[in-house]
This record gives sequence, C-alpha cells and structure tokens, in this order.
Amino acid sequence: MTLSSPHPAASNIFRCFVALYPDTRALEAVTAFIERLRERNDTIKWEKPGQIHLTAKFIGDIDRETARRVRESLSEGFASMGAIEATLDATGVFPNFRRPRIVWVGFSARVPALENVQEAVEDAWEREGVPREKQRFHPHLTIGRVKDRSRFDRLENDLAACSFSPVPVTFTSVRIMESTLTPGGAVHREFARIDFGPGS
Repeated sequence: MTLSSPHPAASNIFRCFVALYPDTRALEAVTAFIERLRERNDTIKWEKPGQIHLTAKFIGDIDRETARRVRESLSEGFASMGAIEATLDATGVFPNFRRPRIVWVGFSARVPALENVQEAVEDAWEREGVPREKQRFHPHLTIGRVKDRSRFDRLENDLAACSFSPVPVTFTSVRIMESTLTPGGAVHREFARIDFGPGS
C-alpha cells in the first residue's frame, strides 16, 4: 500500500472529491468511444482522457488537515483490499434522454467491491463531520456534459450507433483530488492516493 504526499499549497482550504481512475486499457477504450461520439455531435462537452474517473464522493470545500485524517483512515481500511476488477458494459445518461445532463459509461450489474469502497469513503468523511450522500450510489464514468446549447435530440441513437464494446476495467487505488475551477473548466490535481493492498 502506498500513500502519496499531499501537494503543498498556500491555502488550507481546497475543493475536493474522492475518485477511482480506470486502468490504461479501459481508459483507451472509453476515449475511443468518446471520439466516435464527438464526430457525431461536437456540441456536447466531452471529457478529456485525463479527467475521466469514477466519483466515490464529492466533498466541496474542506481543510487539508481533515483530508489528511481521512487519507489515514482509508489507508487502514484498504490495506487488505486487492485491486477491483469489473467490466464496463453499459452507457446512458442522467437523468433521462428527454432532459440529459450527464453522459456516462458504466456497469449493467452491481459491482459490490465498488459499493464497499464508496461506503468506506462515506464512513471516513462522516466521522469528520461531512454529511453522507443522500442519493443512491450509481458507479459510472462521466464522459460528457450536456450544456444549454448542446444538441441532444439524437443522443440515444448516437450512443447506440457508436456501439461501446464491453471492456475489463481495473481500479487499484482511491484518490483524494483537488479541483480548481478555471474559465476553461475544472483542473484536477492529486492531493493523496491510497493504493489498495495485495488482497487476501
């Protein structure tokens, strides 16, 4: 298990979220799918490869010392957890195709290991006074965001036509990420990484 060193910063408060990042092979498959979709509809804000992740929890503004305590807490819980292996085999939108806001790639079936990780993340932050997420956890990789001027009337057909083929995905760590809002969009930087242990 490896803990990365927190990135030094002048401010003690930062905007953060907790995420898992897919392995290279899965990321390449998702990126290729995005490029096919972009060719059919470039009005949607498609994600850059380096930004693609599975969000376990969005925190918002928090002080760095609290984030460090959460890092230590999670490191204990994940020390005996091996890498998570699953299959990305589903696509869709939130909340629905009539008024889509998020385009995603995800899983057609439950992935208990991801649910366990998300529950552990919720527990660790709750101990620090951060409320639990009220919505049901739906693990997914966000690949596109529908903006006010985006054309989405054919989005369901586009997803079907571009035909995302199932691909194995491996997650080997949980990361606490710093998110800085800029005029060009959010910039993500790793604050801490907790690698899963070798498993049993």
